[in-house]
Amino acid sequence: MSRIKTLSILALAFVFSATAASAAVPGVLDAFRADLRENAAKVGLEIQTDQLLTIVRDGVTASFATPAGFEQVDPQNLKGGTDFAFGYLDAPGSGIPTGYYTLRATAETGVNLGLNNVRVDFVDSNGRVVARRGGMADVTSLTVPNPLPFPQSIVEGVAETVNLKIRLSIWVRCPNGAWICVSITININWFGQQEHTNQEAAN
Repeated sequence: MSRIKTLSILALAFVFSATAASAAVPGVLDAFRADLRENAAKVGLEIQTDQLLTIVRDGVTASFATPAGFEQVDPQNLKGGTDFAFGYLDAPGSGIPTGYYTLRATAETGVNLGLNNVRVDFVDSNGRVVARRGGMADVTSLTVPNPLPFPQSIVEGVAETVNLKIRLSIWVRCPNGAWICVSITININWFGQQEHTNQEAAN
């Protein structure tokens, strides 16, 4: 069991322990940060974790941060592929193996002001693309603004239920002029739904 998977279990335990939460949860989050920094360093990446995103729900764990210095990466670099996040994903039912990934966005049809379709590659620690998903880049400037509108990138996310599936959306809001979003659809066995489906198929 990975360290982050263990931490996610601890985080859930603290959620249900009101007396321990205020003291213990910050320590768990610090451990998430340390784990991501350690694994990012293994692939030669430095990350900033004060804006760490961590989501734990229904057997899904996602924890992501942005590369250090991403704020100075030109939005036009999306044409050749830009590494915009690094993190850990454990999402059975998503088609993406559990592991640590660099998220790389590529605007295959060019970069223009406004919404741009991008391909998001999930690159593992061996440099292999193990999964791809469609994403969007909202480009407000074709060059890095000077001064930056805000000091550093912010990672946000939500895991919502849509048609009895979980849709995990990850946003990286960067002051460099490009905000990037990727969504992952995760099949969940809600209330024995899969067993009922299998029985109906057998009949």
